[in-house]
Amino acid sequence: HFAPHRAVYDISLTKAASGSGVASLNGRMVYELSGSACEGFTQNMRFVTRMGNQDGAETINDLRNSSWEDAGGKRLRFSTTQFANENVVESSQGDAKREMPAAAARVDLVKPDKSRFDLPPNTLFPMQHAKHMIQSAKRGEKIYAASVYDGSEKGTKIYLTNAIIGKA
Repeated sequence: HFAPHRAVYDISLTKAASGSGVASLNGRMVYELSGSACEGFTQNMRFVTRMGNQDGAETINDLRNSSWEDAGGKRLRFSTTQFANENVVESSQGDAKREMPAAAARVDLVKPDKSRFDLPPNTLFPMQHAKHMIQSAKRGEKIYAASVYDGSEKGTKIYLTNAIIGKA
């Protein structure tokens, strides 16, 4: 079972490589998980960074992601917005549905443009991915690979993921 929780991560750059163009960076990521196997899971994440370049100019990046996922892996509703200096640079919103957890899923995007497409079979949603990865670790497997869809990057990106599972 997944326990509802909130995690806060503070991020800071300790050293910048010469010629990288980055002089400073700090930020915070806040992740929240709520829900249950009965009602589904809601994930909210916000990741804000302030980056300074070598000329003294600063850029504030603000990524906001919210999703609800059916505990059985049959439905994912998502909304992602990325800001740079308070201006929207990317936004996606939509709904992915399928009849069975390992079946192909139909995605209906509302943003950035209305469109419809299918995800290949065995593409996992985020909570489904976490569940499968934990099951893989319990079986003693050392590597877990999967295709994951979360609706980010204009709502069309499927991530090919690999996890190296260490000792308990």
